[in-house]
Amino acid sequence: MESTHILAEYQHRSGVWATFRQHFVSNVLVLVGLAFLATGLFAQMPQGTPEQMVERRLEHLSKSLKLSDDQKTKLKPILENSMKEMAKIREEKKGDRKALLTSAKERMDATEKEISAILTPEQQTKFAAQRDKMRDKMEDRMKERAEKRKAEKEAEKK
Repeated sequence: MESTHILAEYQHRSGVWATFRQHFVSNVLVLVGLAFLATGLFAQMPQGTPEQMVERRLEHLSKSLKLSDDQKTKLKPILENSMKEMAKIREEKKGDRKALLTSAKERMDATEKEISAILTPEQQTKFAAQRDKMRDKMEDRMKERAEKRKAEKEAEKK
């Protein structure tokens, strides 16, 4: 009688422990997954203050296009204004993705025209090539995301 009681107690405790282990492991996995998700989301967000982003963009353009000091001086207010306008557009068009994309594209096109007006013909050619390369990358990412969303929807239907 005593041995069956001990065996039953052992089975009960091991069952409780197994359940605890399962819940613990699944909770850890969920937390790790959330950490990766959050890291991915934050990695996609712009890094730094608007002023820092303007400085980085100015530095990038300066190096890649070999801008003169005069060009840098003229370019900085254009980039600052563009940053402010884009923030305003994001706030005004919040929730309306299509309107946001349309307005943002218009703002980017206007900024690119302002930048091109400051550049030499050689710099304009290089700037246009950089812009086209960036747009191609963006289109590829958008297509990948659309395909991923489509696959997820199809998987949900099954």
